[in-house]
Order: sequence, then C-alpha cells, then structure tokens
Amino acid sequence: TATGVDRFTPATQTFFHFTEDYQQNYFGYKNKVYCDRAGNIWIGNNGLFKFDSGRQQFKKIINPYSNNLFGSGLANIIHGFYHDSQNNYWIGTADGLFLYHDGSKTFTRFDVPPKDDNYKKHGIIFSSVYEDKSGNLFVGTWGYGVFKIFVDQKNLIPLIEKGLMLSYTSQELDGRKLLWCPGLDLVSIDEQNKIHLRVVHKNSDPFSVRSGGVSTLFTDRQGQLWIGYATEGIQ
Repeated sequence: TATGVDRFTPATQTFFHFTEDYQQNYFGYKNKVYCDRAGNIWIGNNGLFKFDSGRQQFKKIINPYSNNLFGSGLANIIHGFYHDSQNNYWIGTADGLFLYHDGSKTFTRFDVPPKDDNYKKHGIIFSSVYEDKSGNLFVGTWGYGVFKIFVDQKNLIPLIEKGLMLSYTSQELDGRKLLWCPGLDLVSIDEQNKIHLRVVHKNSDPFSVRSGGVSTLFTDRQGQLWIGYATEGIQ
C-alpha cells in the first residue's frame, strides 16, 4: 500500500498492516514485495527488509557500501530484487547491482565504468534482473540499456547501451534462443549476445508493434510472446 504492506490471513479473513521493522526503521512509500524460492518475504524501497518468522516482524538489511560521491544512501534504495536458480540474491539499487549473500550478510558490487558526465554525477540505477531457461542472467538500467551478468568474473557486459530496460522475456524462435528487451523499439538478442531482430512501429501497419511504451513482456508455456503497453493495451 501507499503507507506500508499488508499481510492477509485466509483462516481469519483479516489483514495485518506493517509500516516499519522491529527496530522502527520505516519502509518508505509504495513498497515492492518479493518472495524468494524458499518462500521468504522481502520488501524493497527505502532499504531492504526480510520477514523474520520468529519475531513475526521485518528486519532491515543494511548495505554498508559507500563511495566518495554518493555516500551509502543510494546503495540502500532498492529498485530490483531477484533470487536466482543458484541461490544468489540480486539487488538492483541506485548505486550499482549487488550480489547479496544471505548466510554471511555481505554484499558484492557489480558496476560498469562511467562513460559520461551524467553517470559520474548521478550513477546508474540498476533495476530488474532476469534469468532465462539456460541460467543466463541479465540486468536492466534506467537509461543505460541492458547488461549480461557474468557471476564468476564479477563482470557486466553491455548488450544494449541505451534505453530504459525494466522488463524482459526469453523465447525460442526459428531454433534460436532469444532475449527480448523493450526500448524505443522491441529488440531481441541471440546467444552470441548480438542483436538478432529489431521490431519497430509502422504507422501504416495495424499489426506492427504499438507506438506506446512497452511496460511488460511475457512468454507463455506455448512459447508465444505477449507485449503489454502503458497506454496501448496488449498484443
């Protein structure tokens, strides 16, 4: 909700409202709720919070990373959360992508070298992490495109260098395994990390992709690609 999160109990048909953790750390405004593969509940917004089933309360997990320009504040503003098939927790923040180790409560930072003055001044906001069926990991950014994550090398390789990348999906098409990314156009990337297909809007073609911004991509169990738009419905 706008002021916290609600837990619904089906047995009693009641809600319990949480606004802060057990140490009175406030969640923030318009929180996102995540569930990992073990069923644990997490909140991301003005910090990262994990539900403690023993206390029946949330606990804030503080990222200690700090740099000379932004301090530690931006690394604790959460824009994405993903628990991958190898039990890694990926946290997208306003100051880098972090691999969180829940057992040791430590963070490993993934970032790319600054390429322009805007990045040097404001950093890159990392958002959602996506994992395809082969276990490849990708992360999107606000304005700097999408990157492939190489976990062992602790490295990020750019695939598309511009655009607001917040949603992805994978699809097998004509024998190729593709990653679809929304930008100004709809772009697919092949297994060699090259752009395979770029789909653009055509005013004269009612069956082309719409001109409204793509907000969601999804591939169903039959391998069909679905596109959700901010103002243009669904294809």
